[in-house]
Amino acid sequence: MPVPALVLNLTLARSLLTYPVASSIEERRLSFLAAPNSQKLLN
Repeated sequence: MPVPALVLNLTLARSLLTYPVASSIEERRLSFLAAPNSQKLLN
C-alpha cells in the first residue's frame, strides 16, 4: 500500500512541477501561431 501512494505522490509532484512549464510553452506556441507573420512561416 505505501508503494503506490509514494508513486502517486511522486507523479503528482512531478506534474505540479511540470505543469507551469508546459503551460508557458503552450502559451508561447499559441502566441506564435497567432502572430501575423505565422502564415508566411507555415506556408
